[in-house]
Amino acid sequence: MEYVTTRSFEERIEQLTAFKEVHGHLHVTNALDKQLASYCRQMRQARWKPNSGRLNVTEEKIMALDELGFEWNVQLQHTHTNVRILRSFEERIEQLTAFKEVHGHLRVTRALDKNLADFCVRMREAHRKPDSGGMMMTEERIKAVEELGFEWESARTRSFEQLVEQ
Repeated sequence: MEYVTTRSFEERIEQLTAFKEVHGHLHVTNALDKQLASYCRQMRQARWKPNSGRLNVTEEKIMALDELGFEWNVQLQHTHTNVRILRSFEERIEQLTAFKEVHGHLRVTRALDKNLADFCVRMREAHRKPDSGGMMMTEERIKAVEELGFEWESARTRSFEQLVEQ
């Protein structure tokens, strides 16, 4: 019988550093390293929902992970082959920018781009309910999407009059 040992935070930082050296990023997925991916999920959960897991996230740990380039807010994107890809907030902004260049607007529907539309829904929810434990919408992120022309109200939540004015 093999026992799984609990690794120290310092050991996890070493693992993440080695992972980044090999892969060039910290988008740790189960396919790349199942145990490290699980640790990353637990760290995110511990930061956004304290006391919900077994990990304790201190300011020092947050700073150490930030220095390494750890992504606190990642979104899963399913591809047509059902492969899951982790996307950072910055990558999603790039996707929104590209979408706007192609379509001339940011009214992303599921018919046009299911994954990006789902991201927009989650972003609106996080903006509406900052303490929901979902995506973190900082002032910097809010400014970035607003500069693109992103509207916090979706077509479903606008009145008929507002829709006609467009």
